[in-house]
Amino acid sequence: MKQTKYSIVAYIFLYGGNWLASAQQKPVFKLLYDVPNDGTAGASTTIFEVSPGLFYGLSLFAIPTQGGSIYSITSSGSLKTIYGFPPQNTAYSLVQASDGLIWSDYHGGTNKPGYYVSMSPNGSNVLTYPTGKLGYPGFVMTPTPPLHIYDIDDPVVDQTYIFVRLDQKGNITPLHEFSGSDGIPLFLSPMVRATDGNFYGIATFNYSTLPAWLYRLTPSGEFTKIYQFATFPSHGNGVPIAAGLDGNIYGAVDHGGTNNRGEIFRITPAGQFDTIASFPATGMDSPQSITQFADGNFYGSTTTNPSYIFRLNMATNQIEGLYSMTSGQGQCVCDLVEGMDGKIYGVASRGGMVGSGTIFSINIGLPKPLPMVTQVEPASGAAGTPVVLWGQYLLGATSVQFNGGPPQRVRVTSAQSAWVKVPTGATSGPITITTANGSYTTTTSFVVQ
Repeated sequence: MKQTKYSIVAYIFLYGGNWLASAQQKPVFKLLYDVPNDGTAGASTTIFEVSPGLFYGLSLFAIPTQGGSIYSITSSGSLKTIYGFPPQNTAYSLVQASDGLIWSDYHGGTNKPGYYVSMSPNGSNVLTYPTGKLGYPGFVMTPTPPLHIYDIDDPVVDQTYIFVRLDQKGNITPLHEFSGSDGIPLFLSPMVRATDGNFYGIATFNYSTLPAWLYRLTPSGEFTKIYQFATFPSHGNGVPIAAGLDGNIYGAVDHGGTNNRGEIFRITPAGQFDTIASFPATGMDSPQSITQFADGNFYGSTTTNPSYIFRLNMATNQIEGLYSMTSGQGQCVCDLVEGMDGKIYGVASRGGMVGSGTIFSINIGLPKPLPMVTQVEPASGAAGTPVVLWGQYLLGATSVQFNGGPPQRVRVTSAQSAWVKVPTGATSGPITITTANGSYTTTTSFVVQ
């Protein structure tokens, strides 16, 4: 297979050409699983791919005699429960760390302890780690290379939130306590990791009135307010944000814009704010999710009934409705991910035959995503040094080459991470990773010591 070296900008450009060639395909919706009224996969909030064609999801909660659950589902719709949480315990986050382990969290409500939990992908070797005085783990966990997870915990005693780091043994290190001037993280708004390695989120003093701002947290816990919003950015649906490949933070609000039905914005790390696009006067509004796909465009969902799956076309700065879902197909709040086959996969927390939600795929003709590496950790090392390649669409990687040398065996541990050892005889230069979809060569050199 021909190996091509290109930057992230060129990567998007190449995908743009592929997208134009396939943009006319009529969307094909496939209902993979209609959640029954027995608690299985009820109110799903998360979906991600763990190997080509196999996805993991999180059930927020189920029925009084059963807690939330972690499940797997294939691209053909075969579902299997991987792990069930204790009864009446609510689970909030689900991620796969760069060591391949599945991590989640749960707590049982007021004055009850919170826990982090890790396990093998098949649900075995389950370990639980109490959060103790740090209270409830209630925000989206964020894995990073080489072997850390970052989160924000909500102490039981008061409203002081704490930015924390977990290691692979479950040790929790507090990094930053939100002070009175820092505010509190906005509910239903995620914390995201940008290409600069820092974390970004939205905070406020009150969940319905100004002020509200975008903040930055460094991996060591340094807190900075980046941008203060002119109007409160949410009417109750949260403010979905995403870290763009260009280093900026993108987000969607459920009001404002030309038609006062919502808009998508961009904020630079320096704090410059721009409105990118407004939602149309009719149809879709109240955006709830947003994420960037391999073609460089942003995709998301709205909470209106019917719910819409939309695309922000970065070439035209226009929001385009891709698919309108019937209530039987699902009603968002939805989480979306681009599969290695180029299809959109998603979970709807509501709708379906009994209202417990659905799991679905939509084929809009996107090409199969090429691998992409945004970080190499460490950036140098001697022969035998384990190196993690961090990026996107790395599942099914077959080999890694150091500076064009012989292909090396690679261990893929998540869609974002793949491990390889520096081979004897390697020379300094770029690293190339190859999957069934194609290859990616880094624009920076790995230094062999």
